[in-house]
Amino acid sequence: MADGDDRQVERRQGIQAEAWRLMAERGYEGVTMRELSRRTGISTRTLYEIYGGKDALLGEAFRGRLRIVFERIEQAIDVKGLEHLVRMNSAIVASIAASENFSRAYASVLASNKISIYTIETPVAHFRGCLEEICAQGDFLPWADLELTARRLLMGQNALMIQWGNGTVSIANLEALYMMSLCEILIPLTTGKTHATLRERLETLHRQFVATVTF
Repeated sequence: MADGDDRQVERRQGIQAEAWRLMAERGYEGVTMRELSRRTGISTRTLYEIYGGKDALLGEAFRGRLRIVFERIEQAIDVKGLEHLVRMNSAIVASIAASENFSRAYASVLASNKISIYTIETPVAHFRGCLEEICAQGDFLPWADLELTARRLLMGQNALMIQWGNGTVSIANLEALYMMSLCEILIPLTTGKTHATLRERLETLHRQFVATVTF
């Protein structure tokens, strides 16, 4: 890659990093191109020339950050199938707890309805990969639609993320709620060991959740 191309990539990364910080501070709707221009030292005209508009800019920043987060999560997981999916859910909650700036920005994007929670391709691809592992183990019913199921998992998870962002779900309950959502989506589609494990997990979670709920 030529030096000029490297500089262009670095500039875009810098713009997106600053956009993400602004979303964490002010929420999606609170970000303006004028303020982003002030913070980056890049004229609003140039920002519009590069991205076309605020939604495109913030969308690129959002998708880029998600790619980084999911790549790090995958690097830390060395199991397959259902346990892969469960650990991914746990790692996502750990990421939320560890980085409030990331999480507040994420929740504000979802709440804005500017980016469909149904079509965020990075998490969908990772969820589908886990589902394909379960399928390879022979634990999905023949008619299970893995692409649709991956998108349903994402929608369930992001709906809870919005509630967390609104303060209606506590971080202490988020992992259990993620797991409940996962179980309720997957149990009707599974058979064999996966089905039995999910049923057991869901029953245990319900008992624990009812005993300790702290909204």
